[in-house]
Amino acid sequence: MNKHSYVTLAGPSFQTTHAPTRREQFLAEMERTLPWSKLRALVEPVYSDPHSRCARPLELDRMLRIFFLQRWFRLTDAAVREELHDSAAMSSFVLVGPGSDSSPDEAAICKFRCVLQEYGLAESIGLAADRHLRALGFTVAPGAIVDAHLIRASN
Repeated sequence: MNKHSYVTLAGPSFQTTHAPTRREQFLAEMERTLPWSKLRALVEPVYSDPHSRCARPLELDRMLRIFFLQRWFRLTDAAVREELHDSAAMSSFVLVGPGSDSSPDEAAICKFRCVLQEYGLAESIGLAADRHLRALGFTVAPGAIVDAHLIRASN
């Protein structure tokens, strides 16, 4: 009898080490560099306000990181939600497991972004992060993740 062993992508036998991607390196650097507690303190008074539009607030740290992913990678609410399911680097940065149900849905992401905009905090926390990075000699050049899609060609 011929015995074969198969390696699947789902099993622990596929766990290999790899060189970090540019996205992983960037997100790790941002995790280390940004003053997350100061950024959180700017948003906390509005986010934890029971009269705000956040009826059931999700963890503020996750929402801040999602906001910055949208800013750095030019992602819509729907696109960032998909990236949290597809990208291990992004889901790890947002403190959720890849494909996890613990990541916020598109409506929660939209609601958080709208609250930030309503109170002028989107601009404030973006500028605070940019000033902090500039003081360290860095600047962020935003990139874009574009979804491929089919369009019907005219004959």
